[in-house]
Amino acid sequence: MSITQAGTVCEVEVDFLAQAIIAQHGPVAAYAAEHHLDQLVKWGSSRCDAWTAVVDAIHHLRCRLDADSRAASGPEQLRQLTATAR
Repeated sequence: MSITQAGTVCEVEVDFLAQAIIAQHGPVAAYAAEHHLDQLVKWGSSRCDAWTAVVDAIHHLRCRLDADSRAASGPEQLRQLTATAR
């Protein structure tokens, strides 16, 4: 686990949130997280750094899942990849 200098971003929390949002929103997960981040910015929240990291993590996880799914040879492998991305 690492924490930024400001002490507001925990990688474990970011990974958990990114996976949860992907599980809930699927292909529009990044949009949902970006919308939440926009709201936090409007409210002047101290959580903006954490949610910026969540958005980045979602993009990274979705790219990895997309690349892995292209390499999968069948439906069972796709199901396994989807389960491990959550």
